[in-house]
Amino acid sequence: MSHAAGCDARGDTFDYRFTTAVAVPDALNKILAPSRAQHFWLGDTVSIDARRVARRADHTADRSRDRAGFDAGQFDHARRAVVVEYVDESTWRPAQVQYPPDSDTVKSVNAEAKRVDGIVNRDQAFRECAFYYQQ
Repeated sequence: MSHAAGCDARGDTFDYRFTTAVAVPDALNKILAPSRAQHFWLGDTVSIDARRVARRADHTADRSRDRAGFDAGQFDHARRAVVVEYVDESTWRPAQVQYPPDSDTVKSVNAEAKRVDGIVNRDQAFRECAFYYQQ
């Protein structure tokens, strides 16, 4: 399945306006971020690889746990959460989603905030939030 077909199947979109000059590689990565991909050069051709984002996220999560001085056995997953900030398409105002959502019995105390430009759909924001949490 092509990257575009995968985005269409999931309902991933990118809705953003660049208001300042941005280097082309940075613009490409901003455009690809909501679909968990980034660009790379293959000779003189630009290509897209979604797997690089997952590998980088895995490595970053492992390193952050190592730096914090604890291992997976000591980490309280029930209290950790990720919050994705996005612009909601129904109001065009900033909005947030959290994964895992707070419940009556468990409340997050150390939510990590991530801003993802270009996402305007709550369902897509929630999927990305769950992805970041699982990384």
